[in-house]
Amino acid sequence: EFSRKLNNAGRVFSASLSGGLEDTYNTGINYSNTEYFQSSNPSEVIDQKFRYDNTGFNYRAYVSWVEPIGRNNFIQATYSFSQRNQESLKNSYILGEDGAYSVLDTAYSQSYKNHFINQRASLSFKAQREKYNYTIGLNVDPSYTKSINFVGDINLNELKRSVVNLSPMAQFNYIFNKQTNLRINYSGQTSQPSMTQLQPVADVSDPLVTVIGNPDLNPRYTNNLFLRFQKFIPEKQTAFMVFANGSYVINDIVSYTTYQGTSGKRLTTYKNVDGNYNGNLRAIINTPLKNKKFSVNSMTMLSYSNNKGFINSDENTSKSFTVMERAGIDFRSNVADFGLNGNIRYNNVTNSFQAQNNRRTYNYGAGATTTLYLPLNFKVESDINFSTNSGYSAGYEQEEWLWNASASKTFLKNNQGTIRFKVYDILQQRSNISRNVTASSITDSQYNTLNSYFMVHFIYRFSIFKGGATQSDAQMGPGRGRGGHMGPPPGHF
Repeated sequence: EFSRKLNNAGRVFSASLSGGLEDTYNTGINYSNTEYFQSSNPSEVIDQKFRYDNTGFNYRAYVSWVEPIGRNNFIQATYSFSQRNQESLKNSYILGEDGAYSVLDTAYSQSYKNHFINQRASLSFKAQREKYNYTIGLNVDPSYTKSINFVGDINLNELKRSVVNLSPMAQFNYIFNKQTNLRINYSGQTSQPSMTQLQPVADVSDPLVTVIGNPDLNPRYTNNLFLRFQKFIPEKQTAFMVFANGSYVINDIVSYTTYQGTSGKRLTTYKNVDGNYNGNLRAIINTPLKNKKFSVNSMTMLSYSNNKGFINSDENTSKSFTVMERAGIDFRSNVADFGLNGNIRYNNVTNSFQAQNNRRTYNYGAGATTTLYLPLNFKVESDINFSTNSGYSAGYEQEEWLWNASASKTFLKNNQGTIRFKVYDILQQRSNISRNVTASSITDSQYNTLNSYFMVHFIYRFSIFKGGATQSDAQMGPGRGRGGHMGPPPGHF
C-alpha cells in the first residue's frame, strides 16, 4: 500500500495491491435411507464416499487521486480492478466390484470452475465548510463472470454474464459545536446472484431437496440510509447518542420451493422479489448522579423488518417487530467498582400466509459486575448474569446463570504488562438459543457450547506516542486543524 501527499493544498495519490491463494479439501461418508410412505417410490439408499477440493487465487489493484479545486473543495477519482479464479471439485463415489468406493456417482458429483472480474470507477466531490461538510459521488461497477459446471470430463453447463451497475453515495456531516454533531450517509449497493443461484443444473445431494438455479435472476440492489446524532455535555459528564439505519431492497433474491407430489420431496429454485426492507433505531445515554461515583446508563432499541418469500409457491410476507431496553447503574471508586443491570427484549412475528406460525417471544435478563483493586497491583473481577425467556418452541424456554471470575496483576515499567487468570461459566449452565425469521420459516436453534473452562492471558500495552502526542492526535489524519475540521486524508475522504 502506498500513499503520498503531493502538495500542501491537499493533492494526494494512493495505490494498493493485494491478493491471496486458496487450497483446501475435505472428505467424508454420506449414508442415508429414505422411505416414502405416501408414494409409490421405493425406498432410497445412498451410500457414498465424497471428496471436496477447492483451489483458487485472487488479487486486487487500487489507485486513487485527490485533487483540491478552490477553497476547501476536493475531487477524488478512484479505480480498482480485481480478479478471482476458483475451481471447486465435488466428487462422490459408490462401492465398486472391488468393495471400495471407486465408482464415480455422476448424479451426485458436480464441479465448478468460476472466473470473476470486477472493476469499480468512482468520482466524488467533497466540500468542507466551518460548520458542515458533505460528499456526493457515483460508482460505476462493471463485472464479468464465467462459470462452467462439469462432471468428470463432461461439461454440463457454461454460463457467462456481463453486468454494469451504478451506485450513488452521499454523506453529510453537521458540526453544531465540539461536543455535538450529526452525520447522515446514503449508499446504493448492487450485488450479483451467486453462481449456485444462477446455474440451471440440478443439485441432488440431498435426497429430499433438489436445488436448481435460475439464470434469469436480476442483480439485487440495496438502498442504505444511516443517521447518527451524538452530544456530550462536559459540565454534567453526560453522553447521548442516537443511531438510525434502514435498507430497502429492489430485486431481492429469495428461495422458491414447491413440493413434488406426495413423496415429500421438494424442488427449490430462486426468484426476485421487491419490497423487502428493514430498519432500526437505538438511543444510548450515560450520565452520573449527584454523587459522581454513581452513574446510570440506558440503551433502547426498536427494529422492524418486512420479508417476502414463498411457501410451496404461495407468497408469504413475514413482519418482525422487536423492542429492547437495557438499563444499569454503576459505582466507581479507587477501591472497588460495582454494577447492576437488567434487560428485556420483546419480539413479535406475523405472517400473511400460515398465521399459525406467528410468534411472540420475551427474553429477560439481569446481571452484576464487581471489581476489587488490591495492593501490589492485584485485581479481582467477577460478573454474573441471569437470563430466561418465554414464547419459544417446546424445549427452548430455559433459565441460566452465567458466572465468570478472574484475578490479574499488572507489572513491568509503567504497568504495561498484565497477566490474568480467568474462569468462564463456573456454574456450567451456558446455552445458546437463537431465533431466525424468514418469509418461509421460523427456526429456533440451540448450539452446543464449551462448558466451564479457564484461560491465562498476557497483555502488553505499547506506548508508541512520544513527545506528548496522544492516540487521538494520530487519528486526526492530515489536513485537520483547530476545531476538528478535516481535509482529505490519504487515499480517501
